[in-house]
Amino acid sequence: MEEEDEIGQLAGHFDALLDALDAKEKARAHTEWVLRKRMQELACLYEISRVTEDPALGLGEILERVVGLIPPGWRWPRQTFACIEFGGVRYATPGHPAATGGHRVTFRTPGGDQGTLTVLCQPDGEHDTALLPEERTLQESIAQRLGDAIGRLQTRSALREREDIFSAIAAQAPESICLIDAESGRFIEFNDMTCASLGYTREELVGCMQPSDITHSDDREGERVQQQAFWSGVSDVLDIEKRIVRKSGDTVWVHVFAHAVRNEQGQIKFSSAVVEDITQRRALMHALEDARERAEAANRAKTLFLGNMSHEMRTPLHHIAGVASLFRKDPLTD
Repeated sequence: MEEEDEIGQLAGHFDALLDALDAKEKARAHTEWVLRKRMQELACLYEISRVTEDPALGLGEILERVVGLIPPGWRWPRQTFACIEFGGVRYATPGHPAATGGHRVTFRTPGGDQGTLTVLCQPDGEHDTALLPEERTLQESIAQRLGDAIGRLQTRSALREREDIFSAIAAQAPESICLIDAESGRFIEFNDMTCASLGYTREELVGCMQPSDITHSDDREGERVQQQAFWSGVSDVLDIEKRIVRKSGDTVWVHVFAHAVRNEQGQIKFSSAVVEDITQRRALMHALEDARERAEAANRAKTLFLGNMSHEMRTPLHHIAGVASLFRKDPLTD
């Protein structure tokens, strides 16, 4: 009897041990599943981040790729479909069911535009297709990245449009427009008029030459002093007139008006300068100055002449006035 009790106790302990081992195995299996699921979600988010941050991709290509990358991040990829709606256009994974439904998340761009990301797990009778809390969090993270990515694309597009407008204006400008790097002091960008007015090619100028390289030797010291004050930040504006020497050797007078462009830290990144050829204006001013001096000289000569003539005329008139006064004192009689 005692032996049967001991055997029963041992069997109970053995069953409890088996239950504990089974529970531990289930816990381990669940932990492994959770870890695989998290790795699956992180891999999905990583691939989507790579796509949304790729500067070579356009908006349509990004959204097409994202809807294809979403299903592998969910529990049941074969039953998972994604749909993105933005700007009146719908992007969906191939085979997306016509039926509506799924979990929808709204995203917004920094500019205020709005879109939706819908994830649908289609029931198949075998799997629980309800979204896990972690999958909902993943969907929200993807939606946030979509909003940020579209905002960057919109900003990039706006900047490109502004650059195109500036390039068109600069190309048609009658003056030379150029950008000078703050660190090297060399030309980094300019319009076609700069090349035409200086006689140098783009390859000879960009990254190779400084404005002082074409400044007349007699004007370099004065320019150096003003540029030192400009680049040190004493003044954000450089306004000078100087002579430059073209590649052909011709010397021309120019008016340079430059403005400092700073970064977010307040440091000067480069300067934008408008260079106007004032050779003819200065020649006209000198001609006007010569004409004014000649007119003033003529006016002085006229004043001197009239002064001399007045003196020469006053002398005989005094005599005539004296004789006339004698006649008045002793009138003639018959």
